[in-house]
Amino acid sequence: MTLEENKRVVRRFSEELFGTGNLQLLDEIIAPHAVHTASTSNWEPGREGFRKHVLWIHNALPDIHLTVEDLIAEGEQVVAFWAIRGTHQGEFWGVQPTGRPVVITAVIRLQVINGQVYHCQFLPDRLGILIQLGSLGRHTEQFAQAPTT
Repeated sequence: MTLEENKRVVRRFSEELFGTGNLQLLDEIIAPHAVHTASTSNWEPGREGFRKHVLWIHNALPDIHLTVEDLIAEGEQVVAFWAIRGTHQGEFWGVQPTGRPVVITAVIRLQVINGQVYHCQFLPDRLGILIQLGSLGRHTEQFAQAPTT
């Protein structure tokens, strides 16, 4: 596939799967045994891990609005820069709902082969999120641990 085709897959992954929560895309754009990591927390491999991640973020931010700020591609690798906006209405990294608006920035690195995501690493700005939610002091221990990716 071309770089532009890989970028289109990542744009759909970002805007349609994560942005709108369209879980019907899982079989189309996620490889059956795709590896899925998110900095200090790991999701199970395959489509089920992606399904749980999408549901988790939509539960935490039901009014989520995800914007792809930039895409950079080389070979099978595509890097996406996301801006996510929403209102904190569900549990989010151990923080109970605050009703506060949040703006989350994240970098996502994906490996795309034949139109499907085979590896995805999420790198959200967790520190910025906890500051916005007023929960930094209660959650510093979990961020002092090294990532297990």
